[in-house]
Amino acid sequence: MNRQRAAGNGIAVMPPAPSDYRSAAMSRFILGNCIDVMRGFPDRAVDLIVTDPPALLQS
Repeated sequence: MNRQRAAGNGIAVMPPAPSDYRSAAMSRFILGNCIDVMRGFPDRAVDLIVTDPPALLQS
């Protein structure tokens, strides 16, 4: 990664990503039950899925 320090404040600054890095065709947020939604995806259609379970689950 090509990180630089901003002058005087010590915060790491990343250069902007290339314009073709993210596109609407590549990224999509879907709200729903992950099991139900993922069942509808065709095989080999997805490289990565990130799910976020509800907070404060009790066992």
